[in-house]
Amino acid sequence: MNANSTPNPGTNKKRNSRLGLLQAEVLVAASLLSTVIGLLTCIGYQVQRVAKDTQQYQVALHELANQMDRLTSLPIESLSEQLKELQVSEPTDRSLNKANLASQVVADANGTRLVLALQWERIGQPEPVQLVGWIDTDTVEGNR
Repeated sequence: MNANSTPNPGTNKKRNSRLGLLQAEVLVAASLLSTVIGLLTCIGYQVQRVAKDTQQYQVALHELANQMDRLTSLPIESLSEQLKELQVSEPTDRSLNKANLASQVVADANGTRLVLALQWERIGQPEPVQLVGWIDTDTVEGNR
């Protein structure tokens, strides 16, 4: 074939059909890539939110455990006075938005127990985190 000859018309058709197919493949690949990136972004935000919720839950459990240790070691006579003054510690108050600590003394056939509940502002309206401790009412104050 010399430089002045015209190319075979069938070759041009094959090249054009391959270019059209390549453009469609690129379009499909780009749309799949953008979908995957969008999904990964959403998953990243969800993971971050779950990690924050878990950290706040751990802070709440530590606060309740500290309060429970302090309150169950008190004599039964001073417990009701301490429960009236019960409030969230300063570090917990900084970590949990609008934290509220509630207490209840329950006496039944199973014994006397103290129920502490901690609620704070979070997405949805989940139940408060609760911790239960039994109070020894048989101990004489002098033996403590």
